[in-house]
Amino acid sequence: MRRALLTTIVLMTSALVWTASVVALRASWALAGELDHASPLAEIGAHPQSTVVFDRQNKQAFSFFVEQRADVRNAPYDVARR
Repeated sequence: MRRALLTTIVLMTSALVWTASVVALRASWALAGELDHASPLAEIGAHPQSTVVFDRQNKQAFSFFVEQRADVRNAPYDVARR
């Protein structure tokens, strides 16, 4: 009885490890394929930027172009609440 239980546990553990290995291999294969597609995106250089500011009616009020911008970090209290 114990020998059969031990054999069953070993076989089930082996099957679980093989299944996990196949899943990890397929996931890493898919990830490597996606990284190949993403490499051209890393070569994109700087381009003109603009920031659009909207009013309370969600219409464009004005915009800042790259020559007028200064990148800053906004604190949560800087944004007006509705």
